[in-house]
Amino acid sequence: MTVSPNPIILAYPKSKEQSRLDLGLPLDKKIILTVGGAHKYRPFAGCEFCELVSKAISSSENIVCYGIGPTPNVGNWSKYGDRFVALGNIDYGEKYFGQEAKKDITEIVYQIIDTYKSRILNNDILEESTKQKAILKLSTMGVKMGYPDKVLISDRSAFCRTSLPTAVSCRQ
Repeated sequence: MTVSPNPIILAYPKSKEQSRLDLGLPLDKKIILTVGGAHKYRPFAGCEFCELVSKAISSSENIVCYGIGPTPNVGNWSKYGDRFVALGNIDYGEKYFGQEAKKDITEIVYQIIDTYKSRILNNDILEESTKQKAILKLSTMGVKMGYPDKVLISDRSAFCRTSLPTAVSCRQ
């Protein structure tokens, strides 16, 4: 299991094996994890996600693809057998993080931004034009904490260009 770096330090990190056992994942398989709204997995412009991934993983029976977002009936996940597991929507952020925590952490982030603004304005070394540019940057920062308030459907045609290595191409 590959995990992206995370600035949160866990007090009691689990082993890869224990994490897989806790989540009910196979110990002896390589796992591809894909996350996205159901629209990402619907066939579009001759591209079908599972078909493309099946070409990429056909070299080994030890690879399984888990998808968070799709259901088995979206994008024909069920027709590819047990190597494709559609988990559906998992509202992890809202379920485990919650509205109150989201509100609290968002407030903390705005306090940090206000502190930066104050420090910039009171800085004797920076020129006034530099201060104004820095304040403008801070003022236009988007703050997104925990999980999205709404999900926007993006351009699905980009899926064909960016979701898999160029060696696996879409049918045109």
